[in-house]
Amino acid sequence: FAENHNANYNIYECDYFVVINPDVLIHDHETFNKMILFSHNNNNQHILCPSIKRLNGELEVSARYFPSLTIMLKKILFGKRGAFKVLSKSKPAFVDWAGGMFHFFPSEIFLKLGGYDEKYFLYYEDVDICYRAKQSKINTCILPDVLITHEGQRNSHKSFYYFLIHIKSLLRFWTKFYFR
Repeated sequence: FAENHNANYNIYECDYFVVINPDVLIHDHETFNKMILFSHNNNNQHILCPSIKRLNGELEVSARYFPSLTIMLKKILFGKRGAFKVLSKSKPAFVDWAGGMFHFFPSEIFLKLGGYDEKYFLYYEDVDICYRAKQSKINTCILPDVLITHEGQRNSHKSFYYFLIHIKSLLRFWTKFYFR
């Protein structure tokens, strides 16, 4: 994930850089125009993300708090309510991080952040880049009027192997930012 996206960014000079998973469906031909307009009107200072729905039409909760020990405990005790932020259906929402299935960057932000950290594998590249953005006073913002569909494999929920990779990435994140 990280290595491929970083390499793609370096191929062409561009004003904006978009990371989109192959299991994402874009329905509105205005999706990119809306994101470019929002970015331009806000001085190109945000990582932008769309609202996401699942194949069954339900909205996916993609606005999350950074995974501190406290947030993880809340998630265990209270389910998703403890780890996810409730979004407005009419206003852009500034969040800690949003799932990396679709990230829209002004190129200077992607460059300033140094791209995705290539030491992660499969999980937490999105959390990491949003955390580094927040440390640099760059917001991650979900736009409610930009909607995509995400198939989402959720392999770490189904396979012990992917679950272990997920935990390894979580521990890497904690070691990098919380337990230095």
